[in-house]
Amino acid sequence: MIIKPDTIVYDKNKAEYKVINLVGNGAFGYVYKIEKNDDKSVWALKTIPVEFSNLNLLQGLVNEANLAIKVNHKNVIKYIFFHDGALFTELPPYIIMEFADQDNLGNIIKQQKSKKQFLPAEELKNMFNQLIDGMEAINAQIIHRDIKPDNILVKDNLLKISDFGLSKIIQEQTRTYTFKGIGHIKYMAPEGWKNEKNSIKMDIYSMGIVFFELATLLHPLEVPVDDFQRWQEAHLFQVPKRPDAINSNLSLAMSQAMLKMIEKSPSVRFNSWAEVRSAFEKDKITSTTTPSLVTTLLKKKIEKDLEEEKKNLEAQKRQSEINDFKKLVKYQIEKDVVGLIEDIVNAFNREYLKGKLKVIHEASVFDNVGIYKLLVKLISGELLILEIRVLFDESFIRVREVDDYGESRMVQRLERPLLYGRKILAWGFLKDQHGRGINLLLVEKQGDIYGEWFAMINTNSALTTNSPIFPEPFAFGFSEIEKEIHTIGAMHIYDVHVEPLNSTHLLKIFEETI
Repeated sequence: MIIKPDTIVYDKNKAEYKVINLVGNGAFGYVYKIEKNDDKSVWALKTIPVEFSNLNLLQGLVNEANLAIKVNHKNVIKYIFFHDGALFTELPPYIIMEFADQDNLGNIIKQQKSKKQFLPAEELKNMFNQLIDGMEAINAQIIHRDIKPDNILVKDNLLKISDFGLSKIIQEQTRTYTFKGIGHIKYMAPEGWKNEKNSIKMDIYSMGIVFFELATLLHPLEVPVDDFQRWQEAHLFQVPKRPDAINSNLSLAMSQAMLKMIEKSPSVRFNSWAEVRSAFEKDKITSTTTPSLVTTLLKKKIEKDLEEEKKNLEAQKRQSEINDFKKLVKYQIEKDVVGLIEDIVNAFNREYLKGKLKVIHEASVFDNVGIYKLLVKLISGELLILEIRVLFDESFIRVREVDDYGESRMVQRLERPLLYGRKILAWGFLKDQHGRGINLLLVEKQGDIYGEWFAMINTNSALTTNSPIFPEPFAFGFSEIEKEIHTIGAMHIYDVHVEPLNSTHLLKIFEETI
């Protein structure tokens, strides 16, 4: 049955409530104003989307709802009944709760922003204290996990936190990204993106962002486009500005407390709401006792700490990018190169009866240094060696002397190897123990996250007389490839040319060494 105006719903005592009208809808259901028939008291009813109510999710909701109903605090919306769909089978799952339609923090922030006017410091302190008290009561029973300004309502000039007890839905929908809206991910702690166990510290982080917005009228993270990946990266790697640098009316104690609430690492964040409350209370002490010179010193130290955190997070982000890139290249090595080698080995072993070729993987080395190693043991006992190295910008920073208005100076610059103007993502070789073989190049492909493989075939030229003559074709080592890549098609002591890689190139190496 679909709930609509004039529908009759019930609480656990089967008392009747009449649905008056729809007052709003969010990512997780519709909210209706309802009136209790016997005393005409006004309440709110929030529906729970049926499509999310599978058995496991429903049981999780029931468990959390039972805990949520126990929360009783003036700064928390009171729940009185949770219907899981079983008691009144003609009705969908819903929650009956305290009705508050005076306003919400989301609107308050928008209004202040439009007026370009910060809330007074004393009013902020009062709001922070109400929210700290409310969250302490909620977290005594459950983890909220959906804290955002729109979920903090106003009734009788008191702030009231709502929508707690829905984290099972949020957790499932965050994982699948099938729900409507992405508002809550703007407030989701870094560990929430990794589906780690819910904790009070996650709620402290989310509420810290709400505090920051109330105090500065800005979100602490700058994300130009509402996009899941961009928000995830911002929560994991972006360092916020000091709140007091945005709103000069804020004390240093308030600013530091907010920054500690939104620390990336849970271990650095506050452990409890009692600690949060204590940190904000320091504002009363330090505002009158801290000399101006010490305040300046503290601000400089905080800026230095934020700068250090920024460097650390940038390093973590870069390492994460490197790890993801290595995985992408490893996949292409195994699919396009190792796959061809194994096909050749398996086909040979099926037909030849006097011995077997053996593939020996050494791919574990790849995880440490980004070099993929594989050996093929031939029947003779000799080896074919495959080695491919992933290329990173950090390996191609070169120090060069440049002319600066008649004066020479040394500068660092990136000199990333290119093939026909395209970035080389990885390079290496397949060769025997005598150096006979080919080089392999993985080159970026426009509009595609995956690259394209080329064989680099090297032979002696007529100019090789004064240089070592190698068995043909021969493979350059890692340090030589960077130099010789620039000689493709040029007159040189070696003839170097490239062509798209196929199984024939690899078969020829086997033929020469088998």
